[in-house]
Amino acid sequence: MPLLLRAWAPVLASPQEVLGDDLITRLRGDWRAGQAEAVREVLADPAQRAGEGGGPDGGDPGHEPARRVYEGAGFAPLPVVRYLRMS
Repeated sequence: MPLLLRAWAPVLASPQEVLGDDLITRLRGDWRAGQAEAVREVLADPAQRAGEGGGPDGGDPGHEPARRVYEGAGFAPLPVVRYLRMS
């Protein structure tokens, strides 16, 4: 898991810079524990390992390496809009 968490750190830093520490903590809590658990669940379920290549990434720079990998493997991006109340 240490490599996984190092790989996710720049991905999660990008929205944290935009949204700030307080809001990102309220939205994600302890992202390291949550991310590790999500990966364990996917690895344990073969049905989850097929099909979708990834979740919404917002187009931020932290996700660029992952986008290149997914697109190189034949996945196509799906435009997604996410609304957050900032107050």
